[in-house]
Amino acid sequence: MAKNKGNILLKNFAGKICDLFYLKNVGEDQYLIPNPSRKGHKKTEGEAENQNRFKRAQKYGSNVIKNPEAKAFYTPFRTAKIAEYHVAQADKLIPPVIDSYDTSGYKGLSGEPILIIAIDNIKVVEVTCTLICPAGKILETGRAEETGFINQWVYYGQKDHQLEEGTRLVLQAFDRPRNKAETIIPVIA
Repeated sequence: MAKNKGNILLKNFAGKICDLFYLKNVGEDQYLIPNPSRKGHKKTEGEAENQNRFKRAQKYGSNVIKNPEAKAFYTPFRTAKIAEYHVAQADKLIPPVIDSYDTSGYKGLSGEPILIIAIDNIKVVEVTCTLICPAGKILETGRAEETGFINQWVYYGQKDHQLEEGTRLVLQAFDRPRNKAETIIPVIA
């Protein structure tokens, strides 16, 4: 990979040169990169799915750049060489993770807390909690609130419930592109 330093003929040019190379602009730098050879290669199912994932991420990045509000969301995460477009792409590709939770303070009563630690490469924007009885009926559902500590969310029970054996709690975390992490845990009274 060659780096262009001051060649005025190539300045502000990007794209394919013959079938051998392409020019790529990264911030103020410009690189001459050889084209990969893919002759005779047939994509596996996994490669095709990964390529589709990446295409969706590219589309998401393009949409973010066109939307001033979305672009402003990603601006604090950009660097000199990584623009909002690339930050948004990475956010679309990497879903959030529910790292841990604490239900020890929740016994089925209104106002009792459930703590959730949800992480993402950029930012988790929403965490929801759903309480489901053994028969599958939703007892309550709602959004958790950010606590002010990094990645920590808290959900307070909305109603009093008699917790039975087999009651489940579904925790979901979402990032800006609406990638979802879900954890289902048994609730012990």
